[in-house]
Amino acid sequence: MPNRYCQIFKKRIEELKTKAESLEGLLSEYRKTGKEEIVEELEENLKEIEKFKEEFTKRVYELLEKWYPKKRKLDEFLKSIKINEKGRVEIEELDVNQCNISSLYLPSLFEKIKILDCSGNYLTSLPEKLPDSLKKLICSYNELTSLPKLPGSLKVLNCSANRLTSLPEKLPDSLEELFCDYNQLTSLPELPASLKWLGCSENQLTFLPKLPDGLKCLYCHNNQLTSLSEKLPDTLERLNCENNQLTSLPELPNGLKDLWCDGNPLSDETIKKIKSHPNYNPHTWKLSF
Repeated sequence: MPNRYCQIFKKRIEELKTKAESLEGLLSEYRKTGKEEIVEELEENLKEIEKFKEEFTKRVYELLEKWYPKKRKLDEFLKSIKINEKGRVEIEELDVNQCNISSLYLPSLFEKIKILDCSGNYLTSLPEKLPDSLKKLICSYNELTSLPKLPGSLKVLNCSANRLTSLPEKLPDSLEELFCDYNQLTSLPELPASLKWLGCSENQLTFLPKLPDGLKCLYCHNNQLTSLSEKLPDTLERLNCENNQLTSLPELPNGLKDLWCDGNPLSDETIKKIKSHPNYNPHTWKLSF
């Protein structure tokens, strides 16, 4: 692995650091004296450093080729990476979905990962430390029982179809989309104000936390809910609360476009209120009768 390779070359890198520091002294001396032999020494040192960089780059590519589990997309993966001046591997999107892996190791050499897709595997856990640059994490369809601390930059989290009984106590303030359907959740943590989309269907929820004011889509069907939030956000456009234990609904926002609420013992009064909504469509809005 790249990390192991770095350990092997640690001593050599330290030597090159010392050599690079000495270059500053040589440059300073050349500016003062103008001796040609100093130029020759500078050139030799620079050639040695350049040779090591080439060797290091080649070896990292070889090791990444062995590490990357999605062999059918290997060429695409290798073309997408860049080794920067610090010897770090820059890659914006890492796709290891459906690779039949049971563990996920992210080399610490990786930098600037924005999207990580490790869905459709046999993972029971994720790396304890996820990249700080991560904006989208797709880890659905695995065997996860818990999630690590999520990076503060995360905007999209899809952890559906796992074995989760809870989510991290603190969700990132930047989170805009959360999909945690098909798990074993009995409650949700406090939801960030930035959230626009919440999918929490097919769980064991009996109540929902306060919904963010900017929420646009709520899919909470197939749970054990006896009530929804006291007030639905004015921004809400889609609501699917089918197959729960709801007898009534909060006041529906005027901007609501789609509603699915069949499979609930809704009262006649509630159904009457729904039918009076300005956007009610008997062909698309599903009610319980």
